[in-house]
Formats: sequence, C-alpha cells, structure tokens
Amino acid sequence: MTAVMVELTRRPQILAGHDPDGVVLVDDVEVLLADALPSDALPGCGGDTPYNQNAGWDCNWTSVPAPPPIWRTPTMPTQRLTDLPDTVRRLIEQAAGAPVVDVGTISAGLNSAIAARVRTRDSTVFVKGLPAVHPRVWTQKREALISPHVQGIAPHLLWHVEDSGWSLLGFEYVEGGHADYTPTSHDLPAVMAGMIRLAEIPAPALELKAMTHRFRSYVDEPADLSWFAGDSLLHTEWNPHNILITEDQALIVDWGWASTGAAWIDPALWLLWLIAHGHTCDQAEQAAAAHPAWAHAPAEGLRVLAHVQRRLWDSIADESQDDWATPMQEAARAWEKHRT
Repeated sequence: MTAVMVELTRRPQILAGHDPDGVVLVDDVEVLLADALPSDALPGCGGDTPYNQNAGWDCNWTSVPAPPPIWRTPTMPTQRLTDLPDTVRRLIEQAAGAPVVDVGTISAGLNSAIAARVRTRDSTVFVKGLPAVHPRVWTQKREALISPHVQGIAPHLLWHVEDSGWSLLGFEYVEGGHADYTPTSHDLPAVMAGMIRLAEIPAPALELKAMTHRFRSYVDEPADLSWFAGDSLLHTEWNPHNILITEDQALIVDWGWASTGAAWIDPALWLLWLIAHGHTCDQAEQAAAAHPAWAHAPAEGLRVLAHVQRRLWDSIADESQDDWATPMQEAARAWEKHRT
C-alpha cells in the first residue's frame, strides 16, 4: 500500500488540527498526506475531499511508503505507540552504545508517536520519535537544532537519529512532574523564572517561525500583525505538560514550535493556560506581569492577541476531541472579553 504526499504552494485560511499554525508549513509550502487516491481526488488537485478548501491549487504529489494508520488523520493527535518497534529499539541501542534493558511509555503529550523512558545498561534517556514521513517530523529537526541554545532551561539533547524511516531524539532523563497551573500552585514562580531566563537568550540564527507569520490567518487586518513583530526567542507552547518541575527549577520541553516575536507574547500565551486552570483574568495577568517584558506590552497589542487566540482556540475546539481544548477555548473567550 502507498500513500500520497501533496505539496501545495499556497496556504488555506484555516486547516486546523492541534497545531496553532494548522497543517505543516515550511516556507509557505503545505505538506499533507492522504491514502492513495486518484489524482482528481487529491487535496489541491480538484475533487471533493476533506481538504476541498484547497481545490484548484497547484500541487505536486508523489507516492511514498504508507505511513502507519496511527497518524494519517491531520485533525487528530498523534497516537502513542505502547511498544517500541524493533527498528526503533535497534536505532536507540546504536545511538546509546548499549543494549536496551527496560522501556517505560510516557503517556503525556500529543505530538509524538514514541515518548518513552528508555533504560540501557549504562544510562536512562527520554526518547521521542516520529515516522520520517509524518507531516510534523520537521518539529523533531527543530528541537535538535535549538537544543544547544537552550541549555540550562531544557533537558540536554544527547543524540538525534534519522534512519530506517524514523526520526528519534534522545534526551537526558530528568526526574520531575508536570507543572501545576492552579491558583494555589507553588510551581508558578519556577515556571516564570524559566520563562524569564528564556527571554535572556538571544534568538539563534535558525529558520524559526515568526509570530507575524503564525497568526496571519487569525487577524482582522494584516496591519494588526505588526503588534507581534520582534526578534525575541519564544517557546509559545505553555501547556503544563511542556514544563518539568524538578527539585530546583522548571525545565521547558517540546521546542518544536519555537518562534520569534515580541517578548511579551510568551507570558501572554501562558496566562491563557492559567485561566483554563482556574485563575481569573486579573489573576492570570498579575502572574504574567512578573515577566519584565509585560511592562512593554501595548494594550492594543494585547487586545489583538486576545482576539487572535479566541479565533485560534475556536478552530481547535471545533476539531479536537481532547479534554483540554474546550477549557482553553473558554479561557480565550474570557480573556478576549476582558481585553475588549
């Protein structure tokens, strides 16, 4: 069986899955995958398909090995494998230089087919991986490239393997729990401390997404995008599962959506998660105000961002079956009203 990889040279208004930017986007090229279909039914090549908003677009398509059914549907999260395929085990052993003796699957997170604590004869590592033809495999490469620049606020990357149809990242294994974002949590100062340290890191000379680009489908006027312009390094994905609370600090993980933009955007995106976990809008903004960049956040820029986030989370909640999507939609709506 084969699949079809389709490259579209324009971007649809919204083709939302769980990613804030919709489907995969690299230099204005969209990459979608579908089961083998006749050419007149391919997305972007005419026909009545789930991607019919692309109909009439120019496209190129090629046959590729059929991906596992765990991730073929772009609007669903990537299903987690509970057992390491033999090929993946072999690649890990080659990278680690020792045989695997124990594997513990990590249940948190949405974007990796493999997320596991792997113990070899010599060490323990955290491994995350995607099939090489997965539409978001570029996030693996992004993490590998950015890792040297975020030492001290993120787990250390030990190795990156792209071989035998898989992309695998091996990180030092860090004991810790995910952040608690509820109003009485003692984790919030540590999360903010990590966010502030991130703001002190110059954006590396990598091809990172710009927030002006990521939000372009959600503004009313193109001129509104100017509020988000900047050269600060941003994480942007402040889901509590992306924060590991250790004995002495908060470590930030999952850097696939690292971007550049105005420095105040990260605390503003974080506060939405606080609202979704029980904070009032005033409480959430007070927590965000501990970030030095918050003092420079323009009121109109915050209003526009609140509007953008409401539109974005409306689109995600309409498509998503995850239990966190509706609380985030409600939080975004509350913050938009607060900022109007």
